[in-house]
Amino acid sequence: MKKEKIKDIFFKTILFIFVTILIFILYNKIFPMIYRYGKQIFYEKDYTKTEVFKEQFKAVIEDLENDLNYRETNEISSAYFRPFNSIDTNIECILNIEFEDGTKKTLENTLATKEDILNYKVYYSCSLNEVPDTNLDNLTYYGFSVNQLKFKTLDVYIGINSFDKPDYFSIMKAEYEAFNGNIYLWFALCLALAVGSIVIYVFICKNLKEDTKIYFKNFYIEENILIVVIAVLVSYSLLFNEQSNIYMWFAKDKWLVYILAYFCLYEAITSLSSNLKLKKAKENLLILKIIKNNKKIYKTIILLTLILFVMFMYFFLSYRVLDLLIIYLVAILYILYILRVKIELIEINKNVEQMLKGNYSIKFEKRSKKFEDLETNLEKIQESIKVTVKEKIKSEKLKTDLITNVSHDLKTPLTSIVSYVKLLKKEKIENKKVKKYIEILEMKASKLKDLTEDLIEVSKLSSGNESVNMEKLNFAEMIRQANGEFAEKFEEKRLELVSNIEEENMEIDLDSKKMWRAIQNLYQNVYKYSLENTRVYVNLKWKEIREKRKLIFEIKNTSKEALNISPEELIERFVRGDKSRNTSGNGLGLSICKDLIELQKGKFEIEIMADLFVARIEM
Repeated sequence: MKKEKIKDIFFKTILFIFVTILIFILYNKIFPMIYRYGKQIFYEKDYTKTEVFKEQFKAVIEDLENDLNYRETNEISSAYFRPFNSIDTNIECILNIEFEDGTKKTLENTLATKEDILNYKVYYSCSLNEVPDTNLDNLTYYGFSVNQLKFKTLDVYIGINSFDKPDYFSIMKAEYEAFNGNIYLWFALCLALAVGSIVIYVFICKNLKEDTKIYFKNFYIEENILIVVIAVLVSYSLLFNEQSNIYMWFAKDKWLVYILAYFCLYEAITSLSSNLKLKKAKENLLILKIIKNNKKIYKTIILLTLILFVMFMYFFLSYRVLDLLIIYLVAILYILYILRVKIELIEINKNVEQMLKGNYSIKFEKRSKKFEDLETNLEKIQESIKVTVKEKIKSEKLKTDLITNVSHDLKTPLTSIVSYVKLLKKEKIENKKVKKYIEILEMKASKLKDLTEDLIEVSKLSSGNESVNMEKLNFAEMIRQANGEFAEKFEEKRLELVSNIEEENMEIDLDSKKMWRAIQNLYQNVYKYSLENTRVYVNLKWKEIREKRKLIFEIKNTSKEALNISPEELIERFVRGDKSRNTSGNGLGLSICKDLIELQKGKFEIEIMADLFVARIEM
């Protein structure tokens, strides 16, 4: 591991050196020369034939022309030639002047004659406004425009014979020829450095693994691109733009800041490469998540945009364009960071909501270290719930299998017992005790048969093998039928039935057999557990719930036993409100009712208010 780390540091250092040298050559040599001389730099060996030199030489002539035009006659003297009299100039000049008043003057800064200048490497001669004589093609039709009212004769001779003195021309010539002579070497060096950098970088990226430490690995693509742009602009300001505020701020520590900028640039590009290599580009686009969550974060976006605008207007007045661009990009990067944090919180909340709905297979991104501990703890909770749910499902399956097996094993002998009891009842038995025993045996066998049937029903519903046959039926008619069927039973216990059905015909899609079984169970439950001399309320009505029209059925009764139990517990299998178990129930009626209703995409719930029991069906 240590060897790999040293190897990694070595290649990163070499890459840094290569890139830095490449940048310096490009910005200090190649780009300035190409910008100044254009394509001539590749094929023109003689500096004096370049357009740059011609423009510079032309500027000297123009300066002389302007000076002669704007000076008073008595001011034109040898004093003007002081700049040319310097030992550091390669420009030689002779002026033969005759003024309109007949005054003649010769101004010169050379020992050469006019004929000598006309044989120089670069020369220019002109008399007043005539077409000049020059060996520079772009000056052929330039002329020498002066005020003819001031001069009767004006012969101008300007030339450069050699570039042996350290003036502007000699410096430029030396720089040009030095670069031109090694131009292909410079390009070859840049190409070698570029290829070397690419090879090293590809080698580093090729060895990237899922667990490789990349500091910006969890950043989104847009953030990494912004970091790349900011790092490039900061590096340029530090190394090549001495006028920028960035350069002034970090002048003393510019190399330290440059190394930091390079590090950010490297990490951002590596992060982008990692995302592309691992084919995670789509899920690492922040803009897609902003669009997806725009309804939840649009207020934040508006607020941050306003802040950004105010910042822009403030800095616009006091900063240069490049500095302003860097500041603006840094501000955008910070805004993206804020949006990223907000989106991560939204996504964590969504995942928690999915867990609450029973989806325990979701994965947390763990993109930000801020929320890594939270997401890790939520994953642990998720795993714990998974184990608990798995154990519960296993337990439920065992219970269901046991119920199924026992029910089926009981059904055959129980059928025989019921049949033999019926046969015994047909016999002429005189003994009253025996007759009573047979009646008890018939009652218990019937109860056991009902329990077995309920257990088989529970088994079917639990296994998910039960199917439904949905058809349009009049639910109001079904409730009226149930009221009529249980009217006599309710009278036995002196229960007054108060029925309120909203409409005569209330059609809805349902499975008639399964719904009838559920309704029977509810009425049977009321019959068994209601306090005598009380009322039973039955209500059936339409209700708008979340813009959907739903049918609501309610049955309410007063319990004869204290209901010291929660609604959730009461719906569980084998749980009864009658703790003393004096009644004939088996604790499966409400559970079967709930399963049958939910099988038809309905909703079943109960409420307990003191001794008042309310069962509600929503279809």
